Amino acid sequence: MVKILPFYTHPGEGRCFQACLKAVLKVLQSTKDYDYDELDRISGRPKGNFGTWPVKPAIELSKMGFYVKYYSCVNANRFITEGMDYFKQILPQDVISRIHLESFNEARRLAPEMLRMNLFEQKKVDFNYLLQELENDRYPILMITTTPFTNQPSYFGEHFVVMLGLENDSIYIHDSASFCHGKQPVSRLKLAFNPLPSLNEVFVIGNK
Repeated sequence: MVKILPFYTHPGEGRCFQACLKAVLKVLQSTKDYDYDELDRISGRPKGNFGTWPVKPAIELSKMGFYVKYYSCVNANRFITEGMDYFKQILPQDVISRIHLESFNEARRLAPEMLRMNLFEQKKVDFNYLLQELENDRYPILMITTTPFTNQPSYFGEHFVVMLGLENDSIYIHDSASFCHGKQPVSRLKLAFNPLPSLNEVFVIGNK
């Protein structure tokens, strides 16, 4: 089984998460076409070339009536209580140095609401688990590094893509920036998805 999404080109400025959402939401809610400004508001993307923390979009999309589950190996309670001190224990310095502090603090502020709404689960998920989500018409948005596809240095958390299917040793990916769009070896995607086991971030969205 391989899902199909409409393709929207990555508009730049760190909007890969928003491009994933735009494609998924067009399938889940076909009568609505979300523009990038609206998706920025929903997801809380900071101005400038910065990425997105999945905390705010989990809350907002759930309030809009969608099924949402945010999986990560991060201990959410330690994230809330210890903040950057906790992240410095689990992430390398080159990743820490590129975190946008304002959006980090906003995610930390909103995290208790996310937990109260039961939108987060501290869990290391694999592709077979995510295939079950797809079979329930729920779309996994994966945070990856692009290094296995570009052979260029990068840091984990650089890019978001949507998993569309899994067949034998191949995985199908929707990638708005076309680093790994289409059919890819599972072995290569694993390298992109799991360079830092302390994170293993996936945002799943579907209709309730």
